[in-house]
Amino acid sequence: MLFDVQVMNDHLASLGCVEVRRGRFLERLRAALPLQAGLFEG
Repeated sequence: MLFDVQVMNDHLASLGCVEVRRGRFLERLRAALPLQAGLFEG
């Protein structure tokens, strides 16, 4: 799952957020866009 949070901080890091370079983020985004996902699906 990708979340574009714009600004990294300690709270987001505590939730597992990591910084990703723009090129890698765009690669992951392109791969994720065709997928169907729901935030609250189990």
